[in-house]
Amino acid sequence: MLQIVNGGVYNVLYNGIYGAEFIGEHPSLIIRTLKENEIYLVVPLTTYTKEKWEKIKEKGFGIRIPSTNSIGRIDKFQVIHKRDIKNRWRDGDLYLKISLVELEKVNKKLQEYVLLSSNKAHKEYSKYFEQYQAFSQDFSTIISDNNNTNTIFNVNAKDKEIIFSCKKFNVNSLTKSDVVEIVRRHFDIGDFLISLEDNDLKITVKIVE
Repeated sequence: MLQIVNGGVYNVLYNGIYGAEFIGEHPSLIIRTLKENEIYLVVPLTTYTKEKWEKIKEKGFGIRIPSTNSIGRIDKFQVIHKRDIKNRWRDGDLYLKISLVELEKVNKKLQEYVLLSSNKAHKEYSKYFEQYQAFSQDFSTIISDNNNTNTIFNVNAKDKEIIFSCKKFNVNSLTKSDVVEIVRRHFDIGDFLISLEDNDLKITVKIVE
Protein backbone atom coordinates (compact mmCIF):
# COMPACT_ATOMS: atom_id res chain seq x y z
CA MET A 1 0.00 0.00 0.00
CA LEU A 2 1.17 3.54 -0.77
CA GLN A 3 2.25 5.79 2.08
CA ILE A 4 2.17 9.00 0.03
CA VAL A 5 0.21 9.60 -3.18
CA ASN A 6 2.49 11.12 -5.80
CA GLY A 7 0.45 14.01 -7.26
CA GLY A 8 -1.79 14.15 -4.20
CA VAL A 9 -2.83 17.17 -2.13
CA TYR A 10 -1.26 17.26 1.33
CA ASN A 11 -0.60 19.62 4.19
CA VAL A 12 3.01 20.73 3.78
CA LEU A 13 5.03 22.46 6.47
CA TYR A 14 6.50 25.73 5.14
CA ASN A 15 9.19 27.73 6.90
CA GLY A 16 7.87 31.12 5.81
CA ILE A 17 10.55 32.16 3.33
CA TYR A 18 7.82 33.33 0.97
CA GLY A 19 6.07 35.48 3.54
CA ALA A 20 3.07 35.12 5.82
CA GLU A 21 0.92 33.48 3.13
CA PHE A 22 2.97 30.29 3.39
CA ILE A 23 3.97 29.88 7.02
CA GLY A 24 3.25 26.63 8.81
CA GLU A 25 1.13 23.86 7.29
CA HIS A 26 -0.46 24.68 3.95
CA PRO A 27 -2.34 22.62 1.34
CA SER A 28 -0.07 21.76 -1.57
CA LEU A 29 0.20 19.54 -4.59
CA ILE A 30 3.20 17.24 -4.19
CA ILE A 31 5.38 15.69 -6.92
CA ARG A 32 8.07 13.18 -5.97
CA THR A 33 11.41 13.78 -7.70
CA LEU A 34 12.63 11.26 -10.24
CA LYS A 35 15.58 9.72 -8.38
CA GLU A 36 15.12 10.78 -4.75
CA ASN A 37 12.14 9.09 -3.16
CA GLU A 38 12.17 11.36 -0.11
CA ILE A 39 12.51 14.66 -2.02
CA TYR A 40 9.42 16.37 -3.44
CA LEU A 41 8.49 19.39 -5.52
CA VAL A 42 5.54 21.08 -3.86
CA VAL A 43 3.16 23.62 -5.37
CA PRO A 44 1.29 25.57 -2.68
CA LEU A 45 -2.46 25.99 -3.21
CA THR A 46 -4.34 29.12 -2.25
CA THR A 47 -8.13 29.42 -2.10
CA TYR A 48 -9.64 30.77 -5.29
CA THR A 49 -11.31 34.17 -5.33
CA LYS A 50 -11.90 36.29 -8.41
CA GLU A 51 -9.81 39.14 -7.02
CA LYS A 52 -6.93 36.85 -6.06
CA TRP A 53 -7.02 35.13 -9.45
CA GLU A 54 -6.85 38.43 -11.35
CA LYS A 55 -3.85 39.48 -9.30
CA ILE A 56 -2.02 36.18 -9.70
CA LYS A 57 -2.76 36.04 -13.44
CA GLU A 58 -0.70 39.19 -13.91
CA LYS A 59 2.41 37.24 -12.89
CA GLY A 60 1.56 34.53 -15.38
CA PHE A 61 2.34 31.46 -13.29
CA GLY A 62 -0.76 30.67 -11.32
CA ILE A 63 -3.11 27.94 -12.46
CA ARG A 64 -6.74 27.40 -11.51
CA ILE A 65 -7.66 24.02 -10.06
CA PRO A 66 -11.48 23.96 -9.97
CA SER A 67 -11.80 20.54 -8.31
CA THR A 68 -10.20 21.93 -5.13
CA ASN A 69 -11.46 25.51 -5.61
CA SER A 70 -7.86 26.64 -5.50
CA ILE A 71 -5.05 28.30 -7.40
CA GLY A 72 -1.74 26.50 -7.83
CA ARG A 73 1.13 28.93 -7.15
CA ILE A 74 3.66 27.62 -9.65
CA ASP A 75 5.85 30.66 -8.99
CA LYS A 76 6.10 29.66 -5.32
CA PHE A 77 7.04 26.01 -5.76
CA GLN A 78 9.66 24.59 -3.43
CA VAL A 79 11.79 21.49 -3.01
CA ILE A 80 11.21 19.80 0.35
CA HIS A 81 11.96 16.61 2.26
CA LYS A 82 9.34 13.97 2.87
CA ARG A 83 9.35 14.78 6.60
CA ASP A 84 7.64 18.13 5.86
CA ILE A 85 4.67 16.40 4.22
CA LYS A 86 1.91 15.97 6.78
CA ASN A 87 -1.64 14.63 6.47
CA ARG A 88 -3.66 14.51 3.24
CA TRP A 89 -5.99 17.45 2.67
CA ARG A 90 -9.64 16.75 3.45
CA ASP A 91 -12.99 18.29 2.70
CA GLY A 92 -15.09 16.80 5.46
CA ASP A 93 -14.69 13.05 5.27
CA LEU A 94 -13.26 13.01 1.72
CA TYR A 95 -9.71 13.51 0.56
CA LEU A 96 -9.39 16.30 -2.00
CA LYS A 97 -8.15 15.00 -5.32
CA ILE A 98 -7.38 16.92 -8.48
CA SER A 99 -8.29 15.43 -11.86
CA LEU A 100 -5.76 13.93 -14.27
CA VAL A 101 -6.39 16.82 -16.67
CA GLU A 102 -5.67 19.33 -13.91
CA LEU A 103 -2.47 17.52 -12.94
CA GLU A 104 -1.38 17.56 -16.57
CA LYS A 105 -1.93 21.33 -16.71
CA VAL A 106 0.00 21.85 -13.47
CA ASN A 107 2.89 19.74 -14.76
CA LYS A 108 2.98 21.63 -18.04
CA LYS A 109 2.99 24.98 -16.27
CA LEU A 110 5.68 23.82 -13.84
CA GLN A 111 7.87 22.53 -16.69
CA GLU A 112 7.46 25.87 -18.47
CA TYR A 113 8.42 27.79 -15.35
CA VAL A 114 11.53 25.67 -14.70
CA LEU A 115 12.59 25.88 -18.37
CA LEU A 116 12.18 29.66 -18.48
CA SER A 117 14.07 29.97 -15.19
CA SER A 118 16.89 27.78 -16.54
CA ASN A 119 17.04 29.79 -19.76
CA LYS A 120 17.19 33.02 -17.78
CA ALA A 121 20.03 31.63 -15.66
CA HIS A 122 21.94 30.61 -18.80
CA LYS A 123 21.48 34.06 -20.35
CA GLU A 124 22.54 35.91 -17.21
CA TYR A 125 25.47 33.59 -16.50
CA SER A 126 26.67 33.97 -20.09
CA LYS A 127 26.74 37.74 -19.62
CA TYR A 128 28.50 37.30 -16.26
CA PHE A 129 31.09 34.95 -17.76
CA GLU A 130 31.77 37.27 -20.70
CA GLN A 131 32.19 40.27 -18.40
CA TYR A 132 34.46 38.33 -16.06
CA GLN A 133 36.69 37.23 -18.93
CA ALA A 134 36.80 40.71 -20.48
CA PHE A 135 37.44 42.48 -17.16
CA SER A 136 40.17 40.02 -16.21
CA GLN A 137 41.90 40.23 -19.58
CA ASP A 138 41.69 44.04 -19.82
CA PHE A 139 42.94 44.54 -16.27
CA SER A 140 45.93 42.29 -16.90
CA THR A 141 46.61 44.20 -20.12
CA ILE A 142 46.41 47.65 -18.53
CA ILE A 143 48.69 46.57 -15.67
CA SER A 144 51.37 45.49 -18.11
CA ASP A 145 50.91 48.56 -20.36
CA ASN A 146 49.38 51.66 -18.74
CA ASN A 147 49.36 53.44 -22.10
CA ASN A 148 47.18 50.83 -23.78
CA THR A 149 43.95 52.45 -24.99
CA ASN A 150 42.30 49.24 -26.18
CA THR A 151 40.84 48.32 -22.81
CA ILE A 152 37.80 49.36 -20.80
CA PHE A 153 40.05 51.19 -18.31
CA ASN A 154 41.22 54.74 -17.88
CA VAL A 155 44.37 55.28 -15.81
CA ASN A 156 45.01 58.29 -13.58
CA ALA A 157 48.39 58.37 -11.81
CA LYS A 158 48.59 60.60 -8.73
CA ASP A 159 51.27 61.30 -6.14
CA LYS A 160 51.08 58.03 -4.19
CA GLU A 161 48.38 56.11 -5.99
CA ILE A 162 47.10 54.97 -9.36
CA ILE A 163 43.40 54.92 -10.14
CA PHE A 164 42.07 52.45 -12.69
CA SER A 165 38.49 53.30 -13.64
CA CYS A 166 35.86 51.88 -15.96
CA LYS A 167 32.17 52.42 -16.55
CA LYS A 168 29.81 50.51 -14.25
CA PHE A 169 28.02 48.91 -17.20
CA ASN A 170 31.22 46.95 -17.83
CA VAL A 171 30.86 45.22 -14.45
CA ASN A 172 27.11 45.21 -13.80
CA SER A 173 26.98 41.40 -13.97
CA LEU A 174 29.92 40.91 -11.60
CA THR A 175 30.02 40.91 -7.81
CA LYS A 176 32.49 42.94 -5.80
CA SER A 177 34.12 39.63 -4.81
CA ASP A 178 34.77 38.88 -8.47
CA VAL A 179 36.49 42.22 -8.94
CA VAL A 180 38.56 41.71 -5.79
CA GLU A 181 39.54 38.23 -6.99
CA ILE A 182 40.83 39.62 -10.29
CA VAL A 183 42.68 42.56 -8.76
CA ARG A 184 44.32 40.31 -6.15
CA ARG A 185 46.15 38.48 -8.92
CA HIS A 186 48.26 41.61 -9.30
CA PHE A 187 48.17 43.39 -5.92
CA ASP A 188 48.06 42.46 -2.24
CA ILE A 189 44.67 42.89 -0.60
CA GLY A 190 45.83 45.80 1.58
CA ASP A 191 47.27 47.76 -1.33
CA PHE A 192 44.07 48.57 -3.21
CA LEU A 193 40.57 49.93 -2.66
CA ILE A 194 37.51 49.30 -4.83
CA SER A 195 34.70 51.85 -4.94
CA LEU A 196 31.69 52.88 -7.02
CA GLU A 197 31.41 56.59 -7.74
CA ASP A 198 28.71 58.03 -9.98
CA ASN A 199 28.84 55.83 -13.10
CA ASP A 200 32.36 54.52 -12.57
CA LEU A 201 34.04 51.62 -10.86
CA LYS A 202 37.35 52.79 -9.40
CA ILE A 203 40.29 50.69 -8.29
CA THR A 204 42.71 52.78 -6.26
CA VAL A 205 46.14 51.21 -5.89
CA LYS A 206 48.81 52.49 -3.49
CA ILE A 207 52.19 53.13 -5.02
CA VAL A 208 54.69 51.11 -3.04
CA GLU A 209 58.10 52.78 -2.94
